[in-house]
Amino acid sequence: MREDHELYRKLEQIAEPICRARGLAVADIRFHYEHGQILRVMIERQVSKSPGSTVSHQPGVSLTDCQEVTRDLLTALELDDELKLRGEYRLEVSSPGLDRPLYKLEDFNRFRGSEVRIQTRNPVAGRKRFRGKLVETRGENIDIEEDGTVVSIPFPIINKANLIPEL
Repeated sequence: MREDHELYRKLEQIAEPICRARGLAVADIRFHYEHGQILRVMIERQVSKSPGSTVSHQPGVSLTDCQEVTRDLLTALELDDELKLRGEYRLEVSSPGLDRPLYKLEDFNRFRGSEVRIQTRNPVAGRKRFRGKLVETRGENIDIEEDGTVVSIPFPIINKANLIPEL
């Protein structure tokens, strides 16, 4: 597990400057196995906001953004001697989409005030599925408001979380 953490940390160190040069940021990096190994990199626009404000809308990532990051990231991965990616893999660079997944605790902080859908591994208050407004994070607890009631969900048991798009 520690080896995987180091691999992802190194991948982020390589991808971040490539994205930052284009006003982009790395939303997530993960390996998936679908007809071979796929390195998926999700990119999004950098957002500068003041503390305590909420994110309501940000411009999307273009196809050109994805193509340019793919080209430069492939080159950087090939040239990096420290990174030893085992076996063959495909690189996919994309936007997280309108229903952006929330992977890190920082994601929940960043999108405070947004509507979210959360699924947990273990029941919280007798349920595993929640939908509501992201109120705040307290330590490792995520507070969401559902129908006027605040539910506190421990971050470590969150199986899946996504933004609900505002259309």
